[in-house]
Amino acid sequence: MSTRQVPPFRWAIGKFATFLLVGTLFLLITTAILSLSLFHAFDQRIRSMLRSYATVSQLNELRSLLVDIETGTRGYLITGDKSYLEPFRTGDKLTGDAIAQLRHIGDERPAQKDQLVALENLTAKKLAIAKKLIEEREKKWDQSRSSVEETTG
Repeated sequence: MSTRQVPPFRWAIGKFATFLLVGTLFLLITTAILSLSLFHAFDQRIRSMLRSYATVSQLNELRSLLVDIETGTRGYLITGDKSYLEPFRTGDKLTGDAIAQLRHIGDERPAQKDQLVALENLTAKKLAIAKKLIEEREKKWDQSRSSVEETTG
């Protein structure tokens, strides 16, 4: 049996090709892992941005409802016309939903929970004050009307 000798030149080319192939595979795998890591970080940032956008949007909705409550209360207090209470009633109905939506959005952010509790308390105080003012206006209106009726008899 004869052993065939591989010329040294061919052996060098084989080693170089193997090295090149292994190096290329290593670079491809490293690039894939790095790309997946960057994609994950990018995905997390996008999700955070979307949560922030949803939070700001819902806070604007709550602010709008609180302005409606204030506007309705003020209009009724000044005029005594109950049609001015419509924005108040709408705002009163929807503020609970808006706060619940904020609570749902903020579930993943524990730091915002304390702020949400404070916001909820302030909103409840604002609603209580508005309701009390409306009640007082109605009482005074009823008292004024009954005194006018008594005097005109």
